[in-house]
Amino acid sequence: WAKAALRCARQAAVILLVCGTLTFSGLMVTSQAFRAQVLEVLVQVYEEITNFRFSAEGETDRRAGDVALTYLPEGMEEIRRSGNHINLHIFFEDATGNTMRLTHTVIGDKTSHVSMLDTEDAEVEQFYIQGEQTTAISKGLDHTILWTSGNSVYLLTGTISMDELKQAVEAIQ
Repeated sequence: WAKAALRCARQAAVILLVCGTLTFSGLMVTSQAFRAQVLEVLVQVYEEITNFRFSAEGETDRRAGDVALTYLPEGMEEIRRSGNHINLHIFFEDATGNTMRLTHTVIGDKTSHVSMLDTEDAEVEQFYIQGEQTTAISKGLDHTILWTSGNSVYLLTGTISMDELKQAVEAIQ
């Protein structure tokens, strides 16, 4: 009895899924207004996020973690480090609860990296640090700096001031 009920439930689920898919497909093909609404929702969601895609030409012998921080904002201490040979995450915190995180990603010949950052109603600034184009994003109390160097992608985020983050970026080797 239980097997028969389960089989009927599966069949009903498949029938509902097929009907839903056919209805959606039919509306997308026949209804210009429905299609426009779906595409508008997709565009609105995409406009709130900025997508950065990175790929490398050629192999690299560099490993994630081949990075030295020669400056930390006053009171910041490393509290945790995690990662592997491709990604490294270093977490910092001060006594007042301000945080900072450095992510170092190494991109090889057969890999790529995508960073999606929230830029809706954010202040976005482009500038150069150590000869590399850098993107800084400030939104409320959250600040982010994204840049590349060779086959490495760096992302520094924090609740400290953007000026302090920029000083930390300038001192990363």
